[in-house]
Amino acid sequence: MIGTVLWGALFALLYKSLPGKSPLVKGLVFSVCAWLLMMVIAMPMSGAGLFGMNLGMMAPVMTLMLHLIWGAVLGGSYGALERTATSH
Repeated sequence: MIGTVLWGALFALLYKSLPGKSPLVKGLVFSVCAWLLMMVIAMPMSGAGLFGMNLGMMAPVMTLMLHLIWGAVLGGSYGALERTATSH
């Protein structure tokens, strides 16, 4: 729910100010920012330590990979919707 509604709306609001020319790059940049926030705020609050290191090295690596996939889908979807909206 948070990743779809809250982060999706925030991405739409910040879209023009994100670095990069393509929606895909903007989505990847946004997802890395969301991952960093999770690593320095949510993980320590949950007891997993900074960057989730109490869970082992694979925790930050795998969550980064998942965020990059999410960012690519978010940017690609937003770009396709934006093209559709401007073509009408």
